[in-house]
Amino acid sequence: MADESISIEGHKVIVRPYTLPHVSQLSESEINMLGGKDGLRKLQGFYVYRNKRLLVWGTWFRLMRQGDLSKLARVRVDIPNSLDYLWTLDIKKIKRSSS
Repeated sequence: MADESISIEGHKVIVRPYTLPHVSQLSESEINMLGGKDGLRKLQGFYVYRNKRLLVWGTWFRLMRQGDLSKLARVRVDIPNSLDYLWTLDIKKIKRSSS
């Protein structure tokens, strides 16, 4: 699937959807690499990266529930560090008060 580029205040956020192959098309070693049959279900959802570093994995952020129909779905979201100010983070990655 193709990447989608979203512009937020002039900064590019890249979103890439993935659909894993059905478990019947995977070898035993591939299934194990993906966390086993339980991992396929538990690790579905969004994977959020900041400047190519994984921050959040396997969640739907309460947009939907994890289920068998979405167990092969993954969405990679790459956020550049130039958008840190939107998260009110300082260089130590500590949330600043808005005083």
